[in-house]
Amino acid sequence: MTGPRSLRSLSKRFHQRPVIQLPGRPRRVDHFEIGGPEDPADRRLQLNTETLKHLLKIAEASEVGVVVMHHAGLEVSVWQDDNGHRYEQVTIIGSDPEPRRVPTGIEMPLGAAQGMFGPFKRR
Repeated sequence: MTGPRSLRSLSKRFHQRPVIQLPGRPRRVDHFEIGGPEDPADRRLQLNTETLKHLLKIAEASEVGVVVMHHAGLEVSVWQDDNGHRYEQVTIIGSDPEPRRVPTGIEMPLGAAQGMFGPFKRR
């Protein structure tokens, strides 16, 4: 696979770094990639300036500088040029992007604690 060396290096560092599993936090139970630098397919993700500026504006509104898109997915269109070469165009689809929010505390409805532990009984 040919391509900018810095992008291949960045991708390998990103995917090979160890995952920190913190107690009480979600743990990763599976991992897979769709495409990437090791996949020989001609697959392209194109983001225009308007989209990038929009995402940056949303990230800047986040306390942690992160954009979240719920229900994210990939839409893949296959194109063929006049020479017969085929390539895939990847589009990210999902809900509207929004700034990631940091929880400020744990809130629980009044009756939820009883429901979690069952009815309280005096012994």
